Parts: sequence; structure tokens; C-alpha cells
Amino acid sequence: MKRHFYVWCVPLVFAVVSLLSFQWPGDEYALWVASSIVGVWWGFIFQVGDIQQWHIPWLTAAVGMVVLAPLGWALDRLRLDRRLWLGLLVVGTIGMFLWSILSYESIDRAIRKNGSLQAYLLASINMGLYLSIIMGLLIGLAQAGLRRRRKNAH
Repeated sequence: MKRHFYVWCVPLVFAVVSLLSFQWPGDEYALWVASSIVGVWWGFIFQVGDIQQWHIPWLTAAVGMVVLAPLGWALDRLRLDRRLWLGLLVVGTIGMFLWSILSYESIDRAIRKNGSLQAYLLASINMGLYLSIIMGLLIGLAQAGLRRRRKNAH
């Protein structure tokens, strides 16, 4: 199981956060759609009418898990340090949260726009997840290249 940490963890984090985010979706579900984009794209293709149907968040979570599993597998193959990835996730989440809140004149104005701080926090977690995956893959590829270079030098 240790060797398959990311292939399970990354999709699971996405799915849980996406399902929770559907409960605090932001103005007209905009934050949920933006932060669940890896899973919600199917709705644009099949032109879902009523977004409030019970199966929409579940299907979105499932599709997102399928999309993110190969990226998790790649992180596992690159042997990315888990503490590094967690740090990237935390920093990315905090960054996205601050950026989204501070784009308004006040916190009160931000809450009036999207309903709650929970909406911003949950959206920021999945956006931070995407950033942690991208940065993790880049760092992991760089580390793998350095390992290969060192191995060939000896």
C-alpha cells in the first residue's frame, strides 16, 4: 500500500472535497465547477440540465477519481516524498484561499458573493491539489533526471 499512496490518496482527496464542496458551491455553483473541473467536464459534454440532481456530484467525483488516478500513479512511480507533496498541497491551498478572498474589497463582500468561507476553503483545497500535482510531477521528474544523471556518471 505504501508504494501506491498517491494513486489512492490524490483521487480520494479530490472526491471527498468535491462532494463537500457541492454542499457549499459558491455563487451559482461556480466555485464547485471550477474546483471540480477534472470531474465535472462530462456535464458540459452531455449538457446536464439541472445541476441539482442527486447523481451529479457523485458522478463528478467518480469521473475525477478516474482522471486523477494516472497522475497519482505517476507520482508514485517518481517516488515523490510525501512530506514534500503535503507541503505543496498546504501551500497551494493557502495561496488559492488567500488569492480568492483577497480578490474582493473585503471578506464580507467575498462571503456575500459566494455564500460562505467554506465554499472558498473547499474550492481552494481542490485547486491546491491540482497545483500540488503539477508541482509534484515537475519536481519528481527533475529528481528522476538527477538520479539518472548520477547513476550514469558512476
